[in-house]
Amino acid sequence: KFAVAIVDLVMPGIDGMETAARLRECDPDIELIIYTGNPSFDTTLSAIQRGAFEYLCKPSDLNTVIESVRRAAERARESVNRRESQEQIQRECELLRRQVQAVTRAIETQIGRSASFVGTSRAAQAVRHFAALHGPTNQALTILGPPGAGKDAAARLIHEASGRDPGGFV
Repeated sequence: KFAVAIVDLVMPGIDGMETAARLRECDPDIELIIYTGNPSFDTTLSAIQRGAFEYLCKPSDLNTVIESVRRAAERARESVNRRESQEQIQRECELLRRQVQAVTRAIETQIGRSASFVGTSRAAQAVRHFAALHGPTNQALTILGPPGAGKDAAARLIHEASGRDPGGFV
């Protein structure tokens, strides 16, 4: 795997733009430097539109080419590192999502057996699910409702789901 490719526009059998396109298909992270003795506005524009890192005209000073390759290699490394970091973050997020779902199901099972909260309706299940999601957090919650709606029972259920001292409910 290469980080940088220097591609001449005029080559036997296949032109440089086609070569660049094929290289990009094989490796989206590769940085392409177009190097030509026949520069034109159209080829410059085409190279830039196709994602070329640089467009150099022959003859070029060797130090200019070396510096261009160095900068392109650095950009390719950054691109690979960024992609790998994003993939790692996505894997970790998915793992955390599965862990939260597992813990939520366990808490819902635990509080499903709660003596302080009875009921099997869809609304009761929603309250249990809410308690399982928010009980273990340090969020401040305000429970609103008319008298007799079960605010105290919901609060006790959230407290049970928090994993805090069962005797410490105030």
